[in-house]
Amino acid sequence: MNNNNAQQPNESDNEDDISWKDYKPVGFPGIFSSPDVKEQQPKFSSVKIHHPISDFGVRDQQMSRSMPSRLEAPYRKQSSKTSDNVYPKDLKSKDLQKNLNHSKWSVAENSMEVLTEDFPLERTSRHFPDSDASEISSRICECLRERSVQANYNNKKAKAKCVSMENVKFRIQLFSSESGGVTVEVQRRRGDGVAFMRECRAVLNAAAGNGSTLDEPRSLGSVSELKCIRNATNVSPPDAQSEVARVEKMLSDRKEDTSLHALELLRDMCDPVKSSAIIVEAVSRRVFDKKSDTCSHLLRILQSSAEDITSRTEEGNSWTAFKYQLVLNVMANALSVMHDSDQFSIICQDRSMNRIVVPILLKLVTVGRVYPHISFFAIKCVSFLASDHRVRLDLLEADVISSLIDAADLGLESHENLATMAENTLLKCSH
Repeated sequence: MNNNNAQQPNESDNEDDISWKDYKPVGFPGIFSSPDVKEQQPKFSSVKIHHPISDFGVRDQQMSRSMPSRLEAPYRKQSSKTSDNVYPKDLKSKDLQKNLNHSKWSVAENSMEVLTEDFPLERTSRHFPDSDASEISSRICECLRERSVQANYNNKKAKAKCVSMENVKFRIQLFSSESGGVTVEVQRRRGDGVAFMRECRAVLNAAAGNGSTLDEPRSLGSVSELKCIRNATNVSPPDAQSEVARVEKMLSDRKEDTSLHALELLRDMCDPVKSSAIIVEAVSRRVFDKKSDTCSHLLRILQSSAEDITSRTEEGNSWTAFKYQLVLNVMANALSVMHDSDQFSIICQDRSMNRIVVPILLKLVTVGRVYPHISFFAIKCVSFLASDHRVRLDLLEADVISSLIDAADLGLESHENLATMAENTLLKCSH
């Protein structure tokens, strides 16, 4: 695996400049350190949003954008002015959107490579003797959309290059056989083998047309409930401070692999499902603590490639993009933990948040066509921040509604998680 070394960010010498491009990454204010605290896809053509809280001072014209049809019922239920909304009869259904997605990867019989007896197929392949290539490619396309896998399709070569949410890169190729039928091969290029097998099974299952592609094995439950260790002596609680110090040391390493691994550890350390409550709370607080190296490292990464990410029209360095995705994932996890604490409102009203982080997030919301995973986590952060009254006003003034509608359109086309997150955030921002 060849990794490109990440370029070191250029820090601005002028700390008074409030531009998010030039701002020196010094972290958040010390108050947080207190230990007590495009294939053609139809656009939405249904309901216009009428902001129910006009006293906020946001112009009605900024809210006059069409709403996704599958948001009709939730919006009618939540809105206090449902009588002002007009719902046309020809609303697009989710099933119709799915059918339209099928044309995104349409493989013709004569575009597939013919398999020979000595062709070295991967073990992660399956032959379908009585299936049509266009039907199989449509099923796989919908499977990847539902699983939020970023995919680039090549109809002429019957190939699809894919990257999952967990940064597993794999390729799907369709072959024809001399005896008839279609062979689907899924080939891993990089990433975790277990995560790849989940995607592979889903793709092959979808190609066969058997059952739901989203079915996953049920959780095995907590490790502490295993009979073999039920009577084991309780170990001492984890030392959160030493664990965080170890990760911060790794973040400062210039090696790409080390810094990426540190961000993955940091992401898991502020995830209540994967870490203890002590570590989750300690790490989440340090993410927004000006005096911590964790905050400084995250801001430095967030700013270093922001302009490059938002200006690209095609995918660039995949490792840089994944590093950016991890930073946003860490922030989203930390905001989720801090959301119900007394420090959340202080975080939202901080000058560094309003002048640096929020503008970057708003820009990253719009990069979904090139980096859908980055856009998803940026919207997730925006969703938590929108819970604060004043931040929500700032987001509305920045026309976040338009960006969210565009992201939801794109999500319906190719990325289910992005569509769902954008729609939920749209409802939160418009109420």
